Parts: sequence; C-alpha cells; structure tokens
Amino acid sequence: MTIESTVNSYWRGDGDGTNVIFTFPFSKFEDDDVFVYVYNTTSGAWDIQTVSTNYTISGSTITFGTAPASPPSAGFGNVLILRSTDYQQAKALFTAGSSIRAKDLEDNFLQSIFADQEFRDQKVNMFAPEFWANVDMNLRKVTNLADPTQDKDAIPKKYFDDRRTNTLIQDTQPTAQESIEGLHWLQYAQTPDQIHRIFDGTGWIQVASGLPFVPQSGTKVRYVDTKNGSDATANPGFYSSNPLKTIKRAVTLVNADPAGDGSLIWVNAGVYQETLPISIEKANVSIVGTTQRSCFIHPTIATQENNMFEVDSGTYLANFTFCGLKASGTRGGYSVDSSDSVYGLPTNQSWAVAFRNGVTIRKSPYIQNCVAYTDSALDNTTSVYNSDQSVASGFDPNTMAGLGGDTTSAPCGGGVLIDGSAVSPSSPLRSMVVDAFTQINLDGPGVLCTNNGYGQLVSFFGTFCHYHAKARNGGQLNLSNCTTDFGRYGLIAEGKSTTPIATSAVVGATAVGTATIVIDAPVKAASWHGSQVIPRTTQIIEIGSHTYPVKQSILDSNGNYSVTILNPDPTNNSINLGLVSAATNGQSINLYQKSLITTGGHVFEYCGSGTNYSSHPDNGGEADITKQAIEIGDGQVWLSSTDENGRFVVGSGGGDSFVVDQLSGVVTLPTGAVIADNIVTDTTPQLGGALDTNGFPISSNGSNNVEIDPAGSGKINMGAEVVFDSTQPTATATVANIVQLENSYQNGETNIAATPAAVKSLVPVGSVIMYCGSTPPTGYLEMWGQTVTNGIATIDGVTTNFASLYAVIGNTIPDMRGEFARGWDNGRGKDIGRTILAPPQTDAIKTHTVTIVPNGTHTHDVTDGSHVHTISTTLDLTGSFRPGTHTDIDPQGKFGELNENGTEGSDSNNGNRVTLDVNHTHTMPTDGGSHTHTVSTELNHSHVATYTGGVETRPTNIALMFCIKY
Repeated sequence: MTIESTVNSYWRGDGDGTNVIFTFPFSKFEDDDVFVYVYNTTSGAWDIQTVSTNYTISGSTITFGTAPASPPSAGFGNVLILRSTDYQQAKALFTAGSSIRAKDLEDNFLQSIFADQEFRDQKVNMFAPEFWANVDMNLRKVTNLADPTQDKDAIPKKYFDDRRTNTLIQDTQPTAQESIEGLHWLQYAQTPDQIHRIFDGTGWIQVASGLPFVPQSGTKVRYVDTKNGSDATANPGFYSSNPLKTIKRAVTLVNADPAGDGSLIWVNAGVYQETLPISIEKANVSIVGTTQRSCFIHPTIATQENNMFEVDSGTYLANFTFCGLKASGTRGGYSVDSSDSVYGLPTNQSWAVAFRNGVTIRKSPYIQNCVAYTDSALDNTTSVYNSDQSVASGFDPNTMAGLGGDTTSAPCGGGVLIDGSAVSPSSPLRSMVVDAFTQINLDGPGVLCTNNGYGQLVSFFGTFCHYHAKARNGGQLNLSNCTTDFGRYGLIAEGKSTTPIATSAVVGATAVGTATIVIDAPVKAASWHGSQVIPRTTQIIEIGSHTYPVKQSILDSNGNYSVTILNPDPTNNSINLGLVSAATNGQSINLYQKSLITTGGHVFEYCGSGTNYSSHPDNGGEADITKQAIEIGDGQVWLSSTDENGRFVVGSGGGDSFVVDQLSGVVTLPTGAVIADNIVTDTTPQLGGALDTNGFPISSNGSNNVEIDPAGSGKINMGAEVVFDSTQPTATATVANIVQLENSYQNGETNIAATPAAVKSLVPVGSVIMYCGSTPPTGYLEMWGQTVTNGIATIDGVTTNFASLYAVIGNTIPDMRGEFARGWDNGRGKDIGRTILAPPQTDAIKTHTVTIVPNGTHTHDVTDGSHVHTISTTLDLTGSFRPGTHTDIDPQGKFGELNENGTEGSDSNNGNRVTLDVNHTHTMPTDGGSHTHTVSTELNHSHVATYTGGVETRPTNIALMFCIKY
C-alpha cells in the first residue's frame, strides 16, 4: 500500500492578467473535490469560480476562460485552488465475510489523510493565526486586547476612550482636565449664537458660528466655481463648499428640477468656457456673477457661432463679461437681418442674449451690469494654467484680442437679439429690459429688435459696433442715457411689420389732399399677440398703394376712428399734404407696426469713424454725422442727442431735425419751420371770443395783402360803417367809386363789388386763353404737357391744390405749343368721332385730282437758270410697234442717240436727233447756265408738274402762348 506524502491541500499564486493555466500539486479523488477562488480587490472577499463557466479542470490543471488579473501586490496570491474531500462516507465499505482488497483499504486511508490535511490547512493556528479574508464575528466580541504598537494594530475600547476627542456641549468653558488637544466644544448649542471651538493645546480657537446651512428639498440656490467646482452627477451644487464647475451644468440641473422656477445660480469669479447655447427653461431664473470684471464667459471653439444665453420669462443675468462670440458668411445673409449687404449681418451671427425658441414671456428678461466683448480674432481655445495659476495658453481675458490698441476688425458676435418671431405665437410679451450693458463688439452688432419685438434699454453703450441699435420689421426700441462710441452706424430704423397687425375700412369717400380719414374699428390680425389694435402714432397706415405714419387718432361716438395721417411737404414740413390718392367708402386699409427707435439724452462720439481703435481720434479717426441716425422705408428714429462737437439734435437726425451747433452758434430748423409764438405757432388757430386789437391795426408784412376770406357761403359782416384812411372817401353806397360787397356780379350794378368766389367763377378752372407774353399770368399755367396731381402739388413753380383742374382735364395738360385749336364737333358731323382733349390730329390736305390733258405735237420754250427737266412720253400703242422719235436739245448743245434703256448712244443725223424706242423719261443736266430750250414732240405725251412747299400745311398765323386757368 502506498501512503500519500504530506503536502498542502491547496495552492495559492498570483495572476497576471495573461496566464489562464494553473497547475496544483495535491492529489484528489474527484474533480468535484477541487474548488477555485479569485480574490476580489474591490470587496476584499474571495469569489468562488464555477466549473465550465469560469474554468475547466483536467487532471491537475485548471484552465480559466478569462485570465485572472494581477493581485494588489506581488506575492499576494490572488488565485486559490484547494481540495475539500467528502469525508462523510468512506470510500470503501466492508461487510462481514467479505474479502478485503488493498485498493479499498488504501482509498479509505487516503480519504482520512486528505481530510486531516484539509483540516490542518484550513484551521487557525493558535500560535501564528492568519486570516485570508474578512472575519465575521457574528455579533461576538474580541476581548482582552493588548494596547496597539503598530499602525494597523487593533485597539481596545479603553485605549480609544482615553484618547478620543469628544465634543463637549455646554455653555461654560471646559475645565483644564477636559481641555485635550483637538477637543471640540459647542457653546450655546441650537441657538443663532452657537459657536464651535477646538482646543489647540494652548487655548480654544473659534472655527465657526451660527446655525449650519442644510439645504432642504426645493432649495433655490446653486453655486458655481470654475476652479473648485465639480460637475459630478451626484453634485447638486447646493453647497458653496461643493460648487458646480460650469454654468451650463447648473442651468441643466435647474431645468430638470420641478421646483426650478425662481432659482438663483451664484457664479464665483473665474473664466468659464461653456458649450453653447445655455438654454434656460424655467421662469425667473437669476444667474449672477460675483463681479463683471472678474466673471468671464466664453464658448468652446465648436460652439462659438451659437447664441450664449437663450432666456426664458423673467430671466435675470448680471455681472458678467460675455466674450468670444463669432460670426461668418456674407453680410446681408443673416435670416433675421438680411436687408442688404450694407446694413445687414453675416449669414452666421451669434448673440450674447436671445429668446429661447417657442418661449412664453410673461416677464421681460433683464440683463444688468454686463459687457459683451467680441472680436473676430479672439482665441477660444481652452485655457491652460501654469503652476502659479497664470494662463500659459488659450483664452486669457487679460491679453485677449479686441483690447485697447487693436486696429483690426471683422464681423463678430453681437449683444442682444430681440426677435418677436422666436417666442410662442401666444406669448403676451416679446420684450427684454437692459440696464448698464456695454457692447465692445469690433464690427459686431449691439442690439437688433425685429418682428414686433420690443426693448427698453438704459445705459446701453455701443463701442466699435457695426451698428449700435437697429429696429426692423416692426421692432421698437426705447433707449435712455445711451452712448454710441465710434462704430460704423449709430441707430437704424427700417420698415414696418412684415404683415398687417390689423385691418379696417374707410368710412366715407375721402379726397386727395385730405389729412384726416375716418375708419371703422380695426380688426386685429390672427398673428397679432395683443387682444386689440387701436390706431396710434407707433403705427403705419396703408391706404391703397401708399403708406403714412399715424399722426393722431380720435375715437368718435360711432366707434369709428378719425385718423390724421402725416405726409409733410418736403419743402415745408409744417404743411401736411394729406392723401396722395383719394380713398373710397368701404376701401380696405391695413395697419402695421412701425419700426421705431426713441432715445433721449443720447450721446454720439465719433460715430461713423470705424470699428476698431484706428477710428479713435488719437489715431486719426473722423466722425460722420450722416451715420448717427438712419431711417429706411417707413422706419422712424426720434432722438435728442449731443455729439463730440456739442451738436445738439432734436428730431430724427436728418433735415426734419432741430439742430443747435454750439461750436458755430448756428441754430438750424426743420425744412419749412418757423420760430413763432402766440397764435402763429398754431396753424389752425381759433378765437374763443372777440378779438380786441387794442387800437392797433391789422396789417400785413411788407406789401402783402390782408385777406378776409369766409369759408363756404359765409359773408363779411362789417357791423358798422367802413371808414377808409384820408386818401379814400367814406364807404357809403351814394359816394362815387365806393362799392358794396355782394355775392352777385350779374345784377347790372356798376358799383357792386364781387366776392373772391364770384370773381373766380367769371373765368372757370380749365378755361384756355391765348396770351401775348412769354410768362403765364397769375392763375394760369402754360400748356406744354405737364402732369397734374389730384391734390396739392408744385407745377412750374406754382404750389397749390390742383384738384379742380384735375377734375376737368385729368392728369395731363395738353401740349399746345405750335398747335392750332379746333372747335369740338359735338355731333355736327364735320369732325366725326373726336372728343375734347382727344389725341392731336396730324396735318393733312383734302384728297383731290390734278389732270393734264394730252395736247399733241407742240413746242415748249423754256428759259431758266440751272434746273432739271423730266419729260416722259405716253403712248397708247400695243404690239411691237416702235414709237416715233423726238428731239432733245440739251443745254450744252450736245446731241446723241439714247438707247432703249435710256443711256446715251452714238451720234446720228449730224448729232441733231435722239431716237426714243419706248416710253421713257429724260433727265437733263443742270449745269448749262441760263439758256432756252425748244422741246418738240411728235406724239401726245404727259408732263409731270413739280412744285416747291414747306414741312407742313398752314394758314397765315401769329404765335401766341396758350394758357389754362387752374
């Protein structure tokens, strides 16, 4: 019998992450007696492996499916293979009388030996105990421990109690015996005055006071710190001691928080590189930086052409510098501002602040105490810091492009976009509010308000901007205490809303030149977000193909509106020319939102000089006052401003402005305006009572007439005897040459004066006279084909209302220069089919016949100077009969024979005769001087008579000027 040698019942070794084959040295009965373990470095336990799943066994070899990893330390032995023999049942059983085999006895002995080995290997040695896994005391104690001597020794309770630093909770100072170094003392516990102190070995040091902050569910404040924060999933950012790292992470958490409305995100000083856009989806969220000049936000390179903040209702942004926003593409290609390549923006335009798409605004977003700092060359790569925390590379706010002295610029990001079309159609507001927001955007825009948006901006400064502020497509901006520094353009207002905000209809026909038109109550357009539209001065009214600003609107008792339109005479702004075209009863009209900028106390400093520091006056920059305010289409800019030259402007900045040039001392008035007081300042004054002249005359300026002209059928009632000065007799009916004023001029009286209306009726409008002068008389226009306007206009230097003349002749005065007039046929039948002012007839001669009778053979004696004869023969002969001949005596006495084709032939009959063979024509030379022809014919022939005339048919006449009464 062979006895098993004494060996361990296990094998333990290191894995290496590569080896999958391990061999064990011990014997076994069955493969099932072998167990395999791998140490779990995470849990500190031995994970049992499953045969077939984790490994296979063949003889003394274990083959893993996945190689065990390396152990925590070399020699640790993280792979364990051990034997566990079944000793409950002997390998061989013997019965009485049975034979005993050696093999059975050996198996039984081996089974016993294997069990002893396994017990030996797995029991704890009381002299050198060792545990390969955690010990579970099963709620039992380890007693009678010695005091520790090594760092990893266990300690008894008494040893810990004697040396631990408890917290003493008491109002009185601990005694000297209680003053153990590191001991914590809490004084005035659970009161607002509680104090935390720690004993440092010599005294009690105060480390904290007051009640601790413990965030509750629905906490509104989150903290962000780019240097000390973490965006780890488990970090909510509620503790200032454990802040978030990025603003976007904080906003994301707020958006996901059911109680996120009204949250405050507090941002510590630092440089924040953010992935844009940062879209705010909760109402009344405040994002506040510690201080504007220490909190910098800039985008990643991949998102630098995106908007930075997309705001919600009530969003509040404060104390930031927004940097690094970019733009690219063709100027004028931006979908929100694509007006043209001059004033528009590039295709890809970013903004620091814009509405979130589809948002409902119930409280205007508010931006306060911020700076937008953009330049096309600004570096948005991630900042890399040196050990001393100075910037080694990447974005550096202390050296970034666009700072002072930068003389290059190109299109870049902008400040604020207020796009009324970005919000929800049902949003009650489309507005933003700004206070103390500076734009240093080198060739970028300041603010764009469009599509019926509205912005109210205070202390909104634009420096080096492409434009400081622009309103278009019905956008409206209200600016106060703002400054435009340098830049390409200042304020731009363009057009009106893209679609009507309301429709209405004309009540009663309204003539050309009328300034007030009555319309019924407007019906708001479905797209208009308000509940009602009332005509007001911030709107444009469209009547036919013409648009007019609304000057005034008055509601009458019928629910209609009397709307006064504004159409100022360009030569005199105080004159309102009214409607360009007449309006018919029931005619549809449209109301639009006007693109409008109003600003008071505005300052322009070197506006128009350029978009970088080369435009600074220290570098030779020159301002252009024409770039301060620009109106396009129906857009309107109302301003009061001062520039670097002390040029004070009230109006729109153009020719319709009041300007005080303080350098020159010149005051410029709007075109046609006058400085006046009292009743002169009112163009339609009315007296509230009797006019007392206080003994002074009513006189005119210079030699101008004093006109008293009652309207309609009104009369001049003198109320007393009319007294003239010493050069005129008393105004009585019996005194010679003194006339009475009456409306009639047809009663035959020679001492009756006519009213102006009666005098005018003597020569009706449209009457034509022939005038001997070269300048038409007063009240007349020369007739040379001018166009007539149905209303107030200027023709040949005469400005008046031509509606009456238009009603007679239409829109064109006939051109009578060099023409004869002819009476209208009016049914007589002499000039059939023609109407008054029909197109002119061309000259003509009545159709007639001139007959020259054949007269046989005869002789013509013709005496004349140089001339041409045309002589033809006419024969009524048929067949091949050749006609007879006749003789031409040419003026030079040269004779010859003409061939059939009329060319000269050879001489015959002594050169005295020319033979003609067919009907033909002779043309005689003209260079023979004065002489006599004798022309004879032998047959009947025809003569062609010629005569000399002019370029037209006319009678004897004298030139006069045709004039028409207007």
